[in-house]
Amino acid sequence: MINKTSAMLSQYGLKLNTRKTHFTANSDHVRITGIILCSSENGLLHSRLTINTKFKKELKHNLYRIIFKKDSFELINHVEGCMYYLKMVQPNYYNFLNKKYQKNGKDAIDIIMNYQNDNNKAK
Repeated sequence: MINKTSAMLSQYGLKLNTRKTHFTANSDHVRITGIILCSSENGLLHSRLTINTKFKKELKHNLYRIIFKKDSFELINHVEGCMYYLKMVQPNYYNFLNKKYQKNGKDAIDIIMNYQNDNNKAK
């Protein structure tokens, strides 16, 4: 399990921290360093990675606040980092969020980058 996970993470330039690795009794999912490995019906792990629902909900909430409510600009760096983390682990969901929070034909990540650039110019 650890060898397979380490190999998968190394594809993204990441390294497994075994001191923070926990195994659970839940046979459906294994959570390692915040990334969830999903299992198939026969209990064998396959290479589908995902991120927990709480992370996704918080990211969606923050994207909405930044893009449509135009507040929470202090979260821009954090949200940008979360989006790029999501892109590495779950690229399909990253693409989904980019399209869902599109505004004036611009993807969510482009809007965040523009806000960040405008904020840096103002300083």
